[in-house]
Amino acid sequence: MKNFNCKGHCGCPDCDGQQKPVVEIRNSVITKNDKLVSPENGIVFITEGRVILKVYGVAERAVPQGHFFFIRQGERVQYQSEAGSRALIVRLRGRLRFCPGTDLEQLYQELYRREEKMESQESMEREKSTENGREGILETNEALQLLLRGMEEAIRHGIVCRHYFEVKVEEMFFLFKVSYRPEELQQLFAPVLSPDTIFSQQIYTTFRNFRTVAEFASSMHMTPKQFTRRFNRVFGISPYLWMTRQKIRMIHQDILEGSKDNTQIADEYGFASTSQFYDYCRNNLGRSPKEIRNSNNDIHSLII
Repeated sequence: MKNFNCKGHCGCPDCDGQQKPVVEIRNSVITKNDKLVSPENGIVFITEGRVILKVYGVAERAVPQGHFFFIRQGERVQYQSEAGSRALIVRLRGRLRFCPGTDLEQLYQELYRREEKMESQESMEREKSTENGREGILETNEALQLLLRGMEEAIRHGIVCRHYFEVKVEEMFFLFKVSYRPEELQQLFAPVLSPDTIFSQQIYTTFRNFRTVAEFASSMHMTPKQFTRRFNRVFGISPYLWMTRQKIRMIHQDILEGSKDNTQIADEYGFASTSQFYDYCRNNLGRSPKEIRNSNNDIHSLII
């Protein structure tokens, strides 16, 4: 790889010189608390050290060296990384599929049919109840480790070709398919696994733009009744309840992030006054905004 002439490739339209490339190495020089903010789906591989994950409403989980986890688009995850830790971040753009003939919907249907035969919905119910859960922390096998080392070496030697890394991502998904059990892949991709991935991805991408079910339905050219029926089929709960939970989660995350004051957050979420916002926090989060901030004032933001 030392013989590669990467400088001459930088004029190519596939040169991935953007701020958030397809694959990126992140090093932690000191032990610190941080936050992953994911504007797109991604997989994080811990190649050195260890991190502790904290997801809203879910118990802390340790991710040691040689393990990886999935982050859904729009998800924000608090974590603590040890000094000397290193992560390889793989950003997933476009449709998630293991090969041209197998995608996440087929994985969902395969598992659903299997559970029907077993006359048990326990696994699917667990998947639905852990929307942002961290059960899906998997260990990298030998084939995957070889692929990751190759990508890290390519980055270190200055290879910035987007097409090259997109091919590597396709290879990564193929290795998922042939070397991990369907149940493991179900846990890994639980936050986005559904019978209608196009619909669910559109929900996750745009839900912050709407305050009511009617507005949401109109944006997708459906009546509220049609939208509710489809939403229930995909998410297992009503859109109103889902949007309420997301609102609580987002308010909590905005308070922790600290980039907005209480007035800004109250205005953004449609509260008539800051006192109404304070009451909402106490009723739904159990504490005032100030108490929430004080409990977590050492968290910073890291956008992946």
